[in-house]
Amino acid sequence: MRAVMCRAWGAVDDLVVDDVASPTPGPGQVVIDVEASGVNYADALMVAGKYQTKPPLPFSPGLETAGVVARCGDGVTRYRPGDRVMAILAYGGFAEEAVADEVETFAIPKAMPFDEAGAFPIAYLSSHVALRWQARLEPGETLLVLGAAGGVGLTAVEIGKALGARVIAGASTAEKLAAARERGADALVNYASENLTERVMALTANRLLVKHRSALGSSLRYFRWHAPDKLGRSVEELAAWYEAGKLAPCVTHRLPLEKSIEAIRLLTDRKAHGKLVVMPHLL
Repeated sequence: MRAVMCRAWGAVDDLVVDDVASPTPGPGQVVIDVEASGVNYADALMVAGKYQTKPPLPFSPGLETAGVVARCGDGVTRYRPGDRVMAILAYGGFAEEAVADEVETFAIPKAMPFDEAGAFPIAYLSSHVALRWQARLEPGETLLVLGAAGGVGLTAVEIGKALGARVIAGASTAEKLAAARERGADALVNYASENLTERVMALTANRLLVKHRSALGSSLRYFRWHAPDKLGRSVEELAAWYEAGKLAPCVTHRLPLEKSIEAIRLLTDRKAHGKLVVMPHLL
């Protein structure tokens, strides 16, 4: 199979497309014939050796994917060859085949195309677990989203609206703010031309202490490793919202495997909004 390979820690420009052996699923794993894999900032960090985890060299970057189950390892019960699935990966998405753990593999909603599915897991799940489980966002509350036109930012806008919140979107250009508005943002802040603090205070008049607020952090890894039940419930709610038309994944770039470097560069150089996907079968 063809795969984008990292053979030494360093720059994204050093990645190459090689012919490598097809993967074999271990117990509790599936091999997916890849149709689309989402591009994330973490891909560049992993290639540079600066991510939280370091795969054994050589490896293929790519932390999420979508496609069709090709083979199943021992103990897999939820899927069989031919099933349409999307998955969170340890690495390996920029390839014609990828290995995923069954527990982090999810059925694709029937109406969802592969390009949207490949861009779905990390961005939507990151926003959902943060807003639903960690922040416990409730109807009528106000949500401020910075970087609101990014891959995660746009999902936070959509999910905030689906949860019934008033959403303030912040971004650096009129084009990016328009994307947030299309996803339902109630108010917009251009922090390249406006004072962010003053504008947000004018829209909310809230202060952390006197309004009994909290400052929280959220990590998708925590829910993957320590609260998989909540992660599964997040997937179920997100799928239901998608089928109800409340979510519209914003995939702005679709590139073939040979242009994976360009795909990562578009993201790290801030030349794209929404999500980008690498599609091995794209001509």
